[in-house]
Amino acid sequence: MRKNRETQFKADLNTLRLVMDNIPSLVFWKDINSNFLGCNKKFALVFGFKSLKSIIGKSTRDLISLGDAQKLIDMDEEIFSTGLPKLNVIEHITLPDNKKVWIKIDKMPLYNSKKKLIGLVGLMEDITAQITLEEKIKHNSEIYQGLIEATNTAYIIMDEELNIKECNGKFVEIIKGKTPQDVLNNNLRIWVNGADIKEFDAAIENLRKGKSINELEIKILTKNNDTVSIILCANIIENGSRKIFCLLRDISNRKQVEEKRFILREKTKDRIKQEITEMRKELRKLRVG
Repeated sequence: MRKNRETQFKADLNTLRLVMDNIPSLVFWKDINSNFLGCNKKFALVFGFKSLKSIIGKSTRDLISLGDAQKLIDMDEEIFSTGLPKLNVIEHITLPDNKKVWIKIDKMPLYNSKKKLIGLVGLMEDITAQITLEEKIKHNSEIYQGLIEATNTAYIIMDEELNIKECNGKFVEIIKGKTPQDVLNNNLRIWVNGADIKEFDAAIENLRKGKSINELEIKILTKNNDTVSIILCANIIENGSRKIFCLLRDISNRKQVEEKRFILREKTKDRIKQEITEMRKELRKLRVG
C-alpha cells in the first residue's frame, strides 16, 4: 500500500513537472528568506542555469543586477509581511545576457498544511513585444493626431452606439463648448440638425455594414442653438473593440460664400430681366410713334 502511494506521489510530481515545463510562463518558488527552491525549465533557460537544481538556494541578486533585483525582492518582502499576493506587476529588467525586457509578474504567498506562510510561488511573462507594440501605436497615434490638429480638422472617436469617447479641441470649438468634458459620453446624434437626421442615420447604418462615410454634408447644432454646416467622413476602426472614427470639417464659411454668390447671381438675373423689360417698353414706344 505504501509503495503504491509513493508510486502515485512520484507520478503526480512528474505530471506537475510536465505541466510547468510546458506552460508559456516562467515559474519559480522561494522560501521565506526569498531564496529559490525551484523553477521550471523556461525560467532556468532564460536566467542561464544549466540544470533545475542549480537555482536552489540562489537569490534574485545572483540572477540580475542589484538595482533590478532589489525591486523584485521588495515585492517578496511585501508578500511575506502582508500575506497578500502581488498581481500584474510590470517591471523593466536586464537579463543575464544583457537583453532588456519588460516582464509581467504574479507572486502568491505559499502556505503549508498548518496555514503557516513558508514562501511564495511566482509566474513571470516576457511582454516586451506587447509593450513595444503599444508604444508604437501610441507614437503613431500622437503623430496622426498632430497632423489632424495641424489641418484644423475636428475629429471624434465614438463607440458603435455613437457615444463620444474622445475628441479634439476643434470639435469642441465647432459646437461652441468649453472643454472636451462638455462633449465626452454624449451621443453625436443629439447635435445633428433635425432636417438631416434621416440622412445621417442611413449613413451610420451603412457604416456599421462596412461602407465608409465619405463627404456627407449635414448641419449640426451648437450649444448656442446655431447651426454649422460640416462635411463628415467616418470609418470603423479595430483596436481591441470596434469604434467609429470621424473627421468633421466646418464648411460654414464656404457655404456663406456660396450663398452670397447665389444671391448675387439672382440679383444680377433680376437686374438683367428688369433691363430687358425696360428695353422692350422703349421699343414698343418707338413702334407706336
